[in-house]
Amino acid sequence: MQRNKIVWIIIFILLAVLGFLVFKNIVLEKKLDNTGRLVNNLNIERDFEIYQALTENNVAKIKENLELNFMFHIKPIETDGLKNMLEQNSIKRLCAKYEPIKTNFLKEYGKNYPSFIKEINTVCDKHNNLNMET
Repeated sequence: MQRNKIVWIIIFILLAVLGFLVFKNIVLEKKLDNTGRLVNNLNIERDFEIYQALTENNVAKIKENLELNFMFHIKPIETDGLKNMLEQNSIKRLCAKYEPIKTNFLKEYGKNYPSFIKEINTVCDKHNNLNMET
């Protein structure tokens, strides 16, 4: 009888630990991952707006800040890829900010962020082609 109680206590403890791990890994990490991607999308959108203002006004202070922002926001995408770092549901907004500046952006930052530029051009071209078909 005592043995059955110990077995049930062990099973309960194992189930509780397993439940906690499943909750942590599935729910919390997914939510954190989605939040991180959304924040990254918004940051890159802001970077493109700053860059557009820079090309129109040539403000040196904005450029210094912009280069630092690109380092923090685009460099991780160079390493982990666009689809792993950005919220895919928000790509339409990102492409809308990127399209007006993409030629100048490629000239100025093509050597610094080649895989990002290749990926964003591919994703935005696919997105634009889908919009043209509908």
